Amino acid sequence: MWVYGMLIFVYVEMDNEDIGKPVSDYFGVIGNGPNVLGYSGNEDAKKFMLDGELTVDSIKAFAQGFLEDKLKPFYKSDPIPETNEEDVKIVVGNNFDEIVLDESKDVLLEIYAPWCGHCQALEPTYTKLAKHLRSIDSLVIAKMDGTTNEHPRAKVCFLT
Repeated sequence: MWVYGMLIFVYVEMDNEDIGKPVSDYFGVIGNGPNVLGYSGNEDAKKFMLDGELTVDSIKAFAQGFLEDKLKPFYKSDPIPETNEEDVKIVVGNNFDEIVLDESKDVLLEIYAPWCGHCQALEPTYTKLAKHLRSIDSLVIAKMDGTTNEHPRAKVCFLT
């Protein structure tokens, strides 16, 4: 069964610096499209991305899955670092569970924005703290770029 009038489709020219870039940054779109994305903009906003070949049938199935809340949400993630041996561990969306939700460790996680002056000012002190506490095996000092990484357990409301 197909229900018309339940979704709004929007076309965004990704080459447009004023509109396309913020949209691609928010949704984590890389490369040249076309891309089909879903967004439920409620209190618990979720993003979805259509994987695979774009066909009329795949778009219909994606839309139906969206309406029936059967899609897996999409979360942005930088690549997992090949090595992570520094005193301040690097967390990305795809290793968040492994590092932050490790129940055998206590974790202090800074979610930062690279352009944030407060975050930049904190960096030397945060690094010094991690170096000072590195001998405590049960403690992890970590940071995650909140502009390029997401996780459902890391609710970032306002990056300053």
